[in-house]
Amino acid sequence: MSALELVPLVPVANTRIKVPSENSQWYIPASKEALRGSCLYDEDNNILYVCDGKQTDIVVNEFMASLEREDIEYDISVTTYEIMSAAYSGESDSSYDATENQSIVLSIFKDAIKQNASDIHLIDRAGKSIIKFRVNGNLVIQPLTHRTDRVKQLIPTIYPSMLDVSETHHKEGEKQDGRISKDILKELGLIGARVSTTPTDIGSMMVIRLMKDNSKSNLTLEKLNYADYHISMLRTMQKKRRGIIIISGETGSGKTTALECIMRELVASTKGTKHIFTIENPPENSIDGVNHTPIVCENFDDETEVSASWARSISSALRLDPDVVVVGEARDRASAIAVFRAGMTGHQVYATVHANDAISILDRLEDEGIKMSLLSNPKLVTGLVNQCLVPVSCKSCRVKLTKENEHTIEQGLLERIKQKTEYLSGKLHLLGPGCAECNKTGIEGRTVVAEMVMPSYELLSTFKKEGNAAARHYWIHRENGKPLSYHLIQKVNSGEVDPDIAERYACLLDEE
Repeated sequence: MSALELVPLVPVANTRIKVPSENSQWYIPASKEALRGSCLYDEDNNILYVCDGKQTDIVVNEFMASLEREDIEYDISVTTYEIMSAAYSGESDSSYDATENQSIVLSIFKDAIKQNASDIHLIDRAGKSIIKFRVNGNLVIQPLTHRTDRVKQLIPTIYPSMLDVSETHHKEGEKQDGRISKDILKELGLIGARVSTTPTDIGSMMVIRLMKDNSKSNLTLEKLNYADYHISMLRTMQKKRRGIIIISGETGSGKTTALECIMRELVASTKGTKHIFTIENPPENSIDGVNHTPIVCENFDDETEVSASWARSISSALRLDPDVVVVGEARDRASAIAVFRAGMTGHQVYATVHANDAISILDRLEDEGIKMSLLSNPKLVTGLVNQCLVPVSCKSCRVKLTKENEHTIEQGLLERIKQKTEYLSGKLHLLGPGCAECNKTGIEGRTVVAEMVMPSYELLSTFKKEGNAAARHYWIHRENGKPLSYHLIQKVNSGEVDPDIAERYACLLDEE
C-alpha cells in the first residue's frame, strides 16, 4: 500500500462525522451527498464512496479498518473527484454545474488569447484562487471575478470534459498531463494547448501552454529581428544539402517560431521541390509544402516510452524519402542519437535542444551520448544557434537615459553601460511607467537576441582537445564570433531594450 500525503478534511455544516479514532488527524464526512475528499461514508445506507484513484490511499484503508472493527458491513462505490469536490464545497449536485465551469474556463482562455499570452497559470492555495497569464515573458496576475474565483473547482472540471489525452479525472495530490480537445481548440482558434497539473505545498496548480496557429503568419527572419549577419549565416546554413543545424534556448525562447520561418524560406527557395518532413509532439503548425507528423506513443506519461517513440519516429522518417528532417526536440540520448544518424545518412536535419549558449550545445549532445568524433566533424555539425526573447520598451512611454536619471540605475549595471554601450548618446532608453498603448506595462512585445556559430574544423578541434571555454574563446577572438552580448548591446544602443531588462532576460552586457 502506498501512502499519499494526508490532507485534513474540514467537516461541512450539518454533516454527521464518523471519526476512525480519537487521535485521527483527518475526518471522514458522512452524508447522503457525495463530499469532496479521499472517501465518504454514507451511514444511512452503509455505502463507502471512494474517489477513483484513492482506493489504496492510507486514509481510505484506515477508515475501512475502523468500520470492520465495529463489525459494520458496507458496500464500496467508486465515484469521481468532481462529484466529491462539489459536495464537499457545500454545493448540492444541482448547484454544481460542470457546464458553467467549462464556460468560465473558456472565458479565461479567451482573455489569455486576447492578451497574446503564451501560458495560463491556475493556482489554488488552500482555497485561495490565483490566475496568471504569461505575456511578453512576464507573469501577470489577473483580477478575479465572482466567476473566476473558484480555481479549486475549475481545475478538476478541465480533466474529464475538456481534454483529448488525459486520465479520466483530476487526481488531487498527483502530477498529471493532458491536451485540450480538438473541438475546444477549434473554437478558440488554437492548434494546441498542453496541460500540466501538480500538487503544491498547500494546494495545486495547473499550467496551460497555448499554441497559436501561425500557418498564415507573415513572420520572417527579418521580422523576428535577427541581425543582418545572423540572417546571412542562417541562409548559408540552409543552402547546405547536408548537415545538422541545432537551435538552442530555454522554453519560450522562440525556437519553434524560428524553425517555422526557416521552413517557409526553404519551401519558397526550393519552390516545393524538396521533401521537408517534421517530427513534433504535437505538431504546432501547418505550413504549406511541409509534411508535419506527430510522434506516436500510447502512454505520454511514461518517459521511457516517449523517448523510444521519438527515436522510432526519427528512424522511420528516413524511409519516407525526405530531403530535410525537422525534429521538434533532441530531448534525450535516444532522440539525439537518432538525429545524428539522420544527419550521417546525407539528410539536412534541424533540431532543438536546451543549452546555455551555442558552443554548449556540443556539451549537451556529448552528455546525451554523441561521440566526440561526430561532434568534431564540421561536415556533420553545420550550425549552432542560441537565442532568447527580450521584452521591447514601449516607444510611447519609454524614458531617455540622461545624466539626470542615471542615479536610478544600479551601480554595477551603470558601469557596464558606460563601458559597453553608446552611453549618453541620446539613443539609450529606460523602461517607461506604462501607458494606454502598452496596457500600462511599459512593454510592447519581444525581440530575438541570438548568437550563431558555423563551426570550422579549427573550432571543433579546439573543443575536442581543450573543451568548451577554450573553443568559445577561439570563436570570439580568432574567428571574430559575435556572442549573445554583442547582439544585446545593439538592441540597447538602439533604445529598443532597457539595459536592466536586457541583462535580466539575456546576459550581462560584458559577458562573453
